Amino acid sequence: MTSITTDGTCDHARSPERIATAHGCNAHRLAFRGNREVRHTVIRVITAHLRAQAAVSWQRRDLDFTGVVFDGGDFTHAQFSGGTVGFAHSHFFAGPVNFDRASFCGGAVSFRAVSFSGGTVNFENAAFSGGTVSFAGALFSGGEVNFSLAADWSRPPTFGWQGTPPPGSCCQQLTTATRNEPVFADGRPRQYGVASSL
Repeated sequence: MTSITTDGTCDHARSPERIATAHGCNAHRLAFRGNREVRHTVIRVITAHLRAQAAVSWQRRDLDFTGVVFDGGDFTHAQFSGGTVGFAHSHFFAGPVNFDRASFCGGAVSFRAVSFSGGTVNFENAAFSGGTVSFAGALFSGGEVNFSLAADWSRPPTFGWQGTPPPGSCCQQLTTATRNEPVFADGRPRQYGVASSL
């Protein structure tokens, strides 16, 4: 029953209007905006089940956010401690999406082929201490992905390239600094991605 519940809940976060929204169809764009609160409520429900104090925990469950369009959301204090959580082929384009103080301590979390084109995705104070977190093939074309002041950087995420980032990514490779905090390779402030004026 829990598998059906989590699968169905994640399905509600997906938007069939993704392609139409990207191409500017007004009717679909209005429908997408109208469902925003529903998408954000779904994310809040899922996050509540991923927190340490959850009455019913989904921490070791598989969650599939494949193809979800994020225009905001809050995963603050979520614990990714087992199972597989997939954000593959999702699109972060507006609003803040917070993973502030989230704990990545087991299982596998994939941001494979995710597009970051606007807004802010915040991993500030997140702990990367176990399991795997992968951004392989992710496209960083706008907005900001922030890993500043990581609480634990002992198992940092992987980004799918060595040295110079691929063309169009506008990113610098992160390195591990003292106190296990991520910084840009050239010493700039601890953020990953590019800032865009939205």
